[in-house]
Amino acid sequence: MFTEKEILVLKEYLEEGGSLLITLDEGGENKSFTNINYLLEQYGISFNNDTVIRTTFCKYTYPKECLITNGIMNKEIVRAAKGLPKPLSKKDEYSKNKLGKKYNEGKESLSINENTGITFVYPFGSTLNVQKPSFPLLSSGPISYPINRPLCAACVSNSKKGKIIAMGSSRIFEDEYIDKEDNSKLMNVIFSWLLTNEIDLTDYVPEEIDLPERQFIPDIMSMAERLRSCLEVKIR
Repeated sequence: MFTEKEILVLKEYLEEGGSLLITLDEGGENKSFTNINYLLEQYGISFNNDTVIRTTFCKYTYPKECLITNGIMNKEIVRAAKGLPKPLSKKDEYSKNKLGKKYNEGKESLSINENTGITFVYPFGSTLNVQKPSFPLLSSGPISYPINRPLCAACVSNSKKGKIIAMGSSRIFEDEYIDKEDNSKLMNVIFSWLLTNEIDLTDYVPEEIDLPERQFIPDIMSMAERLRSCLEVKIR
């Protein structure tokens, strides 16, 4: 649990150009016994007290080890992870071809499977709430539950110097999972954005991000313990 003074120090660190990577686990703040949302909410991010599970079996037997195949929400991650060239600006396109014809060497490489092709394992993690000025980087995709909810988000501080990333799983980059799927590539992209200027995730943030509302399901375990008899009625 952070004190108000410690939260203020972290915020000052961000505004002066520092970078923060904050990770939690399933259950969010409640299970981790922290109040880190007090800092994150000032940047439009908060951890939910839930758990992401895989609704269908796929490669990993435990439901909380979620294999996510279509969860990239920022195409710069795909470009950087695959080592593709950066798209040229309009000015660079014109200088490349003096006739003014469109030069799409970098852009064409991104147009194919723009937000797919990068898979990752999301183990024992929670979802996030994200609103401006923050923007989501990863989502749970259409197969895991909750559906299409943010799992990782980023934000640039008010001074435009500091950077912050919040991830709902602390185990995603542990030794047990770092070499599975594309987790190591994902880690390299995140650390590169936080520590260098080689990657700019803010270039591909749409003005309006359409995120579905959180959908709740009944407590199935509790309902299963309350059996009810049924009355069979025959109609003639």
